[in-house]
This record gives sequence, structure tokens and C-alpha cells, in this order.
Amino acid sequence: MDRVSPYMLWRSPFFEVAWAPGSPFLRTPIRPEGPIPGWVGRDAGPWSTWAPLAPAEPLPRQGWKIHVSALPRDAAAVVGAAARICREQGVAHKMLRTRELVLASQLKYADPVQSGKVFTCYPAAGRLEALALRLADELPCLPHPPVQGEPHLAGSPVSLRHGAFQAEWLLDTAGTPRPGVRVDGAVVEDRRGIEQHSAPGLPAALMARVEATSPEDEHLEISQVRLLHRSNAGGVYSAQWHGRRVVLKEARDHCGLDLEEQPAGIRLRHEWKALRRLAGTGVAPEPLDHLRVGSSEFLVMGLVPGASLATVLKTRHPSAVPNADRTGYLEWLDGVSGRLDELVATMNRMGIVHGDLHPGNLMDGPDGLVAIDFESCTIDGAGPSAGLHHPQFSRARDAPDDHADESARRRIMAVLEVPALISADQSGPVQAEMLRVGSQELRGDGAPLPTSTRTEPLRVEELVEGIKAFADPSRPERLFPGDPVQFQRPGAGLGLLHGSAGVLLSLHLLGETVDQPLLDILCEQIRALQVLPRGVADGAEGMAWALLRMGRPDEAEQLLERCIARGLPDADCPWWANGTAGIAAVLDKAGAALERADFTRMAGQQRRLTCEALESGMPGRAGLLHGWAGVGLALLPLRSDGPSVGQAAAALRLERGRLSMDGRVLTAVSGSRRMPYLGHGGLAAALLARMLPPGSFGDDDAVLSLIAAAGASCRSPHVLEAGLIRGRAGLLMALRALAPGDRVSAEHARRLRWGCTRVTDGSGAPRTVVLGRAGARAGLDLASGSAGVALALAPDPWAVVSDALALA
Repeated sequence: MDRVSPYMLWRSPFFEVAWAPGSPFLRTPIRPEGPIPGWVGRDAGPWSTWAPLAPAEPLPRQGWKIHVSALPRDAAAVVGAAARICREQGVAHKMLRTRELVLASQLKYADPVQSGKVFTCYPAAGRLEALALRLADELPCLPHPPVQGEPHLAGSPVSLRHGAFQAEWLLDTAGTPRPGVRVDGAVVEDRRGIEQHSAPGLPAALMARVEATSPEDEHLEISQVRLLHRSNAGGVYSAQWHGRRVVLKEARDHCGLDLEEQPAGIRLRHEWKALRRLAGTGVAPEPLDHLRVGSSEFLVMGLVPGASLATVLKTRHPSAVPNADRTGYLEWLDGVSGRLDELVATMNRMGIVHGDLHPGNLMDGPDGLVAIDFESCTIDGAGPSAGLHHPQFSRARDAPDDHADESARRRIMAVLEVPALISADQSGPVQAEMLRVGSQELRGDGAPLPTSTRTEPLRVEELVEGIKAFADPSRPERLFPGDPVQFQRPGAGLGLLHGSAGVLLSLHLLGETVDQPLLDILCEQIRALQVLPRGVADGAEGMAWALLRMGRPDEAEQLLERCIARGLPDADCPWWANGTAGIAAVLDKAGAALERADFTRMAGQQRRLTCEALESGMPGRAGLLHGWAGVGLALLPLRSDGPSVGQAAAALRLERGRLSMDGRVLTAVSGSRRMPYLGHGGLAAALLARMLPPGSFGDDDAVLSLIAAAGASCRSPHVLEAGLIRGRAGLLMALRALAPGDRVSAEHARRLRWGCTRVTDGSGAPRTVVLGRAGARAGLDLASGSAGVALALAPDPWAVVSDALALA
């Protein structure tokens, strides 16, 4: 959950940023509230930026930025003083808008690279030294989190980083826009944190003030170190320490705050106290030492052998693993129930309430069940932690009460039996139905979907109403709420899979009238993109395809011209999602529709590059997005450069080698997990096999076996997510294409309601929306939300899905 936690900080039904309209993280401003004579200010995301109306000199393109750090409690005073100095010097600057946004940037699961920066100024080279020294001398040196990887001026909250002052962008190898900076005339990635780009030297006076780091006499006597986990609080490592294998948990000074602004060090010392109380009981790691090294504290614990309950769930549950040992899993489940009861009773008897019990925090090994990660616990009713609990196993914002562990225990056992119950936002009757049916199926004979649910089938009309109800034209980065990818990849909120273009195109393909003012706003937002992300999935080519299909040929044509001017990928990225195959498909169709021969020629070039990669046999990740099946599906209908059947068949041969048909169920192996889905899994390969003419693959029996195995995968009864790309909707869509009339399709349509929740719209009406990633929040996007599920429920789902994805 670490990657999505920053988008679940407040009680929005959707994934949201902390600075979204209506957020409680906007309560206490620290930026200037009114206009400042001679200065122009504007809010952009979490920042408030200020520049002089009549600057003495133009803002440089890049240079040494000055960062000022402060804890939330001191941010208003520190920011106010720093802004006053910058205004006196006529230097452009920005600050986080509110005290709560300072807190959000310093929480345990916030981005460590951004943490600590509450104020930034942009001096010209000639002003750098004087301004940095003045800030260092005049700002109070209060406790503050360090800014990772930056030279820090001793005795002050000031650090420095060389980077762009004016936005420069480049595309990484995956086609995702990244901030750039010019080095020796070339634009390179403007990296933050420890691994920064090469930079010009600092003035001598500043170098003399830079604080020395990592003194030689401060180090841990450990070896064979392996990073297990990293957060803004610090790292968790396994290592060899004094002849034994241990786990070290780090707490960096003034870092990794909780919602009450308590730092990680307080929680680490509290955990040390709890472990010592539980020592010898066998329910917690053995406490070995509590150390301070430099600016970090470390808790040293004995390594707990075994696997977490989360790992067991993913690798042994019959709904997750083909041909799983059902009897063995049930015996284990019955045993773990008793061990968990005993563990909770032992902790509570010792005055400890863990407060954050979930499958990832419980290790099952040869010595029994052991709980780990006690930083959220209470000891005799007192605890320092607030808001760090797993959101799907604890709803408590404050320290846990005496009943927290018992409530979590019941939920853990329910999820170990029926994994889909991890989605906590369904109604009580729906959860009861899920548990009843799931328990019967797990403890039955293993036949696919033997139990018919009493749930009403989900209807397209419900989802369409919900999509329309939550359109928000005021948001510049997206019109519809969806997956956190909208915030993690620049431009993705406007794209096909996760953004506005895909939602509006889905409505169009379902026969709905698309609101033209919304489409106008989407076109304006796309035109405003400073750099175009690449690809069909989340890039500009996918946006252009959606505009073309929705009757906006001029806007689509202009956007594709910008894409070509930006540059297209080469043979090292052949995939549908972000590479040559998907772009060839879009350009080929656009060339025909717009009568643009140059688009058709570019499609042919992208196709030839795809075929070069195909001949090389480079590895891919099986599935539609970054696998050879997605390449084959994109190549098959191409008009440019002649027939594509042979190339699509070659792609299927490569894909087949990356799939497993264990027990006649088709999956892709990802570490210890087996994935049956459309985005990553075997469904795209089966759909491609179904479309190939007889004899083109060279082994028709193998093709039929692959299709049959995919059909068996589609009958999986329990699926964590409802979405199209990695959930039940994708299974339903593929099953209806591969085995029309299969009775399981109707059951999937009923169980899709299990992956939905009801959200009240602005008029007070409850609307049905789909729960997105991990069932944690609702979303409307094509990949994981309502739009994709609605397409899967259409009369001919593969026809509309393949059209939406430029594969038809």
C-alpha cells in the first residue's frame, strides 16, 4: 500500500492528492493570503510561487536552488522569514501552501526525495552566495528533517541543489516525461536525492560552510546487508551482526511523521519498549539492541523466519494458484486461526495492543505465528502513533483501542478465506454474501463457481450514471477520478487507460452522448501539456486515438503532428502500451481516416521497428501492456506494408514461452505469483490466438489448448479487483469472447457488484462506482474503474474494448 498511501490521506471516496479542493490539508495557510505589491503569486499543486513583477534580471534557466527545511510546527515562522529575505533581494521563490501540506510531505510514506523542502528560492549565480549565507545566518536553526542528497549549510536549515529553474522535460526510456536539466548542452534527467546529475561547483564561501557528512567514526558493524523496505522514516535491512542474522529498523531524525506530527524516532523507541516487554513470549521479534549512529536511530531485532500471511495468501490460496493444494490450505487456515487467537491473547495479556495487524505484519514460521512492526501499538493503553495503520484492516485514525486487535483478527481470517474481502467499502450485506459464497467454494470440491450468488447483476446504466455524476471540469490534471497513476505519471490523467480520454471514449462506444463542453476542456488540457507522454496507454498517441474516434479529427491530427515532432520510439521499446506496436496501430488507423499518407508511412516505420524487436526475441512481460501478445494484437489489423498475420503468429510464439499452463490454467508468472489477467497474464495471448487464421501459428492443437486454458483461467471465482486490465471485468470480457454462452459469464456479472461501492454525488444522490486498485478507493478510469467495467458488460465486449484500445 506504500505507493498509494499518499493518495489516501483523507476521507475522499476516490484516490486524491492532499491539495485537492475540499481537502482538510488546506486548512492552515502559511503562504501570503493577499496580494503583495510588486509581486505576482499563483498556486500550483501544493506550492505557492512568487516572482517580482519587474525583476532586475531574467530568471536563469537553471542554477543552484536554495532549499529551506522546517517541521510543520515551525513552517509558518521559517517560511515567513525566508520569504521576507527573498522579497528584499528580489529573488523568485515558492513555499508549500499550508502547514498540513508540510505535514503531508513529511509523512512516513511520503516521497523521501521531496521531504523536508518547505521553501525554495531561485537566485541568479551572482546572488547565490550572499543570499544562501544570509538565509543560513538569519533563519532560526530549529530541528528539521534533512533534505536527502543535498549539501547542507552547517548550523542552519538551508541546503542546496543544482537543477532547472525553468521547466525542461525529456522522455525516459518508457516514454514517461521527466524533469530535465542541461548538462554540457544536452538535456539530462534532473535527478533529486542522493543520485544527482553532475553539477558545477559551489562558491568557496559556501563550500566552507557545508556540513561534513558520514563521519568515519560513526558506522554500524554489520555485513551482508540487504534492503527489505524503505520509507521516509528510513530503511529496514537484514544483515549479519555480531555473528547472527538480524533485522535493523532505522528512524531518521525528525523524519517519517505520523498524522499527529510525531517523528519516527519516538515510534522506534516505543517499539523497543514493547518488544522488551514481549521478550520470551514468542509472539514478537527478539529485541537485541537500540543504537544511535549519526542522525539515525536503529532497532536491532532477531530475524523472524518464515513467510508473511500475505505471501501465503498470494502463493497458496486456491483462487490464486492453479491446482493449489486445497486440503492443505484449509488445514493451514484452521491452524493459523488458533495461532492468531493465541497471539492476540498473549499480547493483550501483556498490556500490548498491536494496532496494525494485517497479513503483511504476521509471519508464519517454524516457531509459530509472530507479529512484527509494533510502532503503532499501545502499551498499557498509551501509544504515540496516529494514522499509520493499514487502511483496509483498521479504520482508526488515532491510537488503537483495546478492541483493535480482535477486530483486525476477524478481518484477517475473513480475507485469508475470501481474498476479495480486503476491499472494505462494500455494504454489509454484500460483504456477508461474499463471505458466505467464498467460504462454500473454498471448502467445496473446487468446481468453478459452484455457488450462484443472490446479488443482482451489475448494469451498464448504473456505471454510466456514476461516471457522468462525478465529472469535474475544474481539475486541470483530470476530468474524472481514477487510479493513482493519474498523479504519478505526467499527463496520465488525460490519457486512454487511466485518464479522461479513455472515460469519454468508453461513453462514446457505449452509445452515450459525450458532453461536448467536457470534450472541449479535454482538448484544451491536452494542448496545454508542456511535453507529450509517449504511447497508447497513458500517452499522447492514445489521447489522439480517442479524439479521432469521438469525432474530433482536427484535434487528433494536430496532436499526432506534435507526437511525430516530439519523436517516436525505436526498436528497444516494441510494446503496445508505450512503444512502436501501439503507436503503429494508431498512426495506421489515423492515416486512413485522415487521408494522411505521411501518418501511414510513419506507421510502416514503427511496424518495421517492431518486427526488428520481434526477430531479436527480446524479453517482455506477458500480457497486453508490455508483452508480445499486445504486440501481436496491435500488428494483426495493420494496413501498412502488407499482411501482418505471420508477424502476429511469431509474436504469439514468443508470448507462449512466457506463459504457464499449469493444470490447463493459463497464467503469467511474476515472482511467486501467477497472473491470469488481461494487462499481465494469458488473456491477451488467447484473444490473439482466437483471431489468427487456422494454420498460421503452425500448431492448431497448441492454439486450441491455449484458448481452452485461458477459458479455464477466466472461470476463477475470486478476484481481488473488478477492473478491466487486472480484474474480473477482464476475465468476463475474455470469457465472453473465447467461450460465448458460458454460464460463468452471468455469475461474473453478478460478482462485479462485489467490486463496487455507493458514493453520494453533489446532488445527494447515491451512485454506483467501481473500487479501483486493491479495492482501496473508487475510480472511473478505463483500466481499473467504472469505464472499463462498463465496456466488459457491453453486448459484444471484445469488439468495444479492442476499438477503445486501437486494436480493432
